[in-house]
Amino acid sequence: MRLIFMFSTAIGAILLKTPLLLLKDPTYDDTEHLVNLMDKRGSLVTLPYDLRVPFAKYVYNHDITYLKRYTISRVYRENRLSGAHPRELFECAFDIITPSSGSFLPDAEVMYIVSEVLAQFPEMQQQDYKIILTHTNLLSALLKHSGIVADIKKEVYSILHSLIAGTIKDSQLEAKFNELKLSPGAVKQLLNFVKSEVPIEEAKVVLEPLLNNRSAGDGSSTVQAWQEIETVVSHLKLLGIKEPVCLHLGLVPRFEYFKGIIFQYIGTRMTKGKARKGKPVVLAAGGRYDELV
Repeated sequence: MRLIFMFSTAIGAILLKTPLLLLKDPTYDDTEHLVNLMDKRGSLVTLPYDLRVPFAKYVYNHDITYLKRYTISRVYRENRLSGAHPRELFECAFDIITPSSGSFLPDAEVMYIVSEVLAQFPEMQQQDYKIILTHTNLLSALLKHSGIVADIKKEVYSILHSLIAGTIKDSQLEAKFNELKLSPGAVKQLLNFVKSEVPIEEAKVVLEPLLNNRSAGDGSSTVQAWQEIETVVSHLKLLGIKEPVCLHLGLVPRFEYFKGIIFQYIGTRMTKGKARKGKPVVLAAGGRYDELV
């Protein structure tokens, strides 16, 4: 932990913790295991489910336009046992606030910071790492390309997120998609895309059906999304990132406030000091949440 603090300070970040309680926010409306409390005036407040939403509110309330911050703080989950103390988890966050959303250097810088922090731990060097990323506009274009209407976008994202997270099996997919009245052809086309992970150098070929499909909505936003990915990858190379970068259209954001580039930093799972090949674990995840601020 001390190494993380020292490194973050060295690159100009400050330690910033936000207030513990947050007025009940619609961002969390569909979130399971959220801890709700009531103050003495009868107003609903919540304990932090993550470190991102309280920070976004803090930035907005204090009119902050530039900041690099880091923190390691508790987040909370409702305990299944009635009346029991909420479960406490520790989460580490690094955020960059800039006055302009037109630069994609901060996106690359956050991934660079993950790489540098991991480099501070010799035992972590036994792992293989990779960065997977996508763009929310590509996900929207994929749904339109597959003939899936926007009205059920939220439900489809929830199913796909569960699939990629491994909380549901392929055998359960058919029943869930049937509930949404999706055609077998639409489901097959969708899954062909979201289950594929390709090196970024080959990604444009895979994306050709989306980039060239004018009927899949605003084609310019799809092209722009790919250009933004290319820009981030270019910055990663300039920063000296050597980990392979892959495009994964199945990288579905858990929360709708992510808009733009999203990423995960993946490593092989460690068991008693030995790498277990083929068992990837998400070491860090993030993305843009401009609209949340």
